[in-house]
Amino acid sequence: RFPVKLEKEKSVFIYKFVIRVGHWINAFSVIALIVSGFVMHFVGPTHFWGQMHNGAGIVFVICWILFFGYEVASFDYKQFLIDDWELREGIFKQVLFYAIGIFKQEEHPYHMEVTARLNPLQKLAYFGVMFFLVPLVGFTGMMLISPDLMSPIVNFIGLENMKYVFIFHLCGAFGMVAYLFGHIYLG
Repeated sequence: RFPVKLEKEKSVFIYKFVIRVGHWINAFSVIALIVSGFVMHFVGPTHFWGQMHNGAGIVFVICWILFFGYEVASFDYKQFLIDDWELREGIFKQVLFYAIGIFKQEEHPYHMEVTARLNPLQKLAYFGVMFFLVPLVGFTGMMLISPDLMSPIVNFIGLENMKYVFIFHLCGAFGMVAYLFGHIYLG
């Protein structure tokens, strides 16, 4: 009855195009890895699902290598570094907001800008995931896909100890799934 007139405002993208594209390629490969990895436990690694898991894993590793190269070359990795004051008070403030303030519709303690995209808790989580958990899962996955390609490392740890590589891979994958739930919920 009373139409609302909306005016289009200029869009501002906080993340650059290359990061947005990489994020969605990564997102689809991670979903494929979760589904195929789960199913693969029942049908085996030589089944279609195992091949899909390996293919998505290769995409995942290539995407991470490109991400890492971009972050280093563009100095964008600095967005992940935590300042002293953020360790002392910023992380606590953000946790308090996510635990209580968000439900009381309080104002967000940190506002996103192009130059400061991440709050202290995001910096800690993203740094841990992108620079520790993803390399762990990717590296152990490559060792499981192609032990002959990684033969110097496999020979060093011994073929009988590859079960531990699998355990690290699985624990890292569960960590990524846990992170993913939080990432989607907070998004």
